[in-house]
Amino acid sequence: MIRMLWNVFAVLLLIHVLGAAGLAGWLYTSGRLDGDRLQAAVAVFETTIQAEQEEQEEQEKADELAIRTQQVAARQQWLTSVSDGPRPNRDRLNEREQEEQLSRQQTERFERDRQALLDAMANYRKQIEGLQKQLVAQRLEFERRLEEQAKKKDDEGFRKAVQLYAQSKPKQVKQMFMDLVARGQVDRVIEYLSAIPPRQAAAVLKQFKQPEEVTLATRLIEGLRSASGGAGGGEAANKGVN
Repeated sequence: MIRMLWNVFAVLLLIHVLGAAGLAGWLYTSGRLDGDRLQAAVAVFETTIQAEQEEQEEQEKADELAIRTQQVAARQQWLTSVSDGPRPNRDRLNEREQEEQLSRQQTERFERDRQALLDAMANYRKQIEGLQKQLVAQRLEFERRLEEQAKKKDDEGFRKAVQLYAQSKPKQVKQMFMDLVARGQVDRVIEYLSAIPPRQAAAVLKQFKQPEEVTLATRLIEGLRSASGGAGGGEAANKGVN
């Protein structure tokens, strides 16, 4: 029975360890956790499980030895009493009491072992759940920092692009905008038009002269008016139309 409970405990512990290992593996692949730390974490789990199993096996051996010793002693006592001939009722009563006492001791020992195993399972489960929460919190923090870095990088790239478009010739800017439109980034072009000086934006829009380009320019102007909502954007759009 003790071994069966230990097997159940080992399975539950393994399930939790696999969950924690999955998070640790994610941190490892994202660069948050290096190889040495990952191996150290795995070694901690392996050492803990192995030590607990060895301790449980030693306890089982000690319990089995104690039970066998008591059984041998009881058997020897019974053989001695049989060899001495019929026993009085008092002796038989004492023997029955001893057997009942031995049975109670075995039951109490089993109950202590069972409760100790349940307590150990609860303790391990609590520790593993705490580790899982810690790993989840670290992952969320890591993702938040990645988003901040990506946003900062995007803002810096946008600023440099606006500076480039503001200083380049309108014809060159028009061609760069056409490349962005070809990649499906019409909204991005509208953002750039809103950010560069109105005079430069109007000069760029006047470069759209072909029939298909005029249609695109009209779309950009409407988007510029809707996005800006201010005098600067409206001025650039009006100049582009004129």
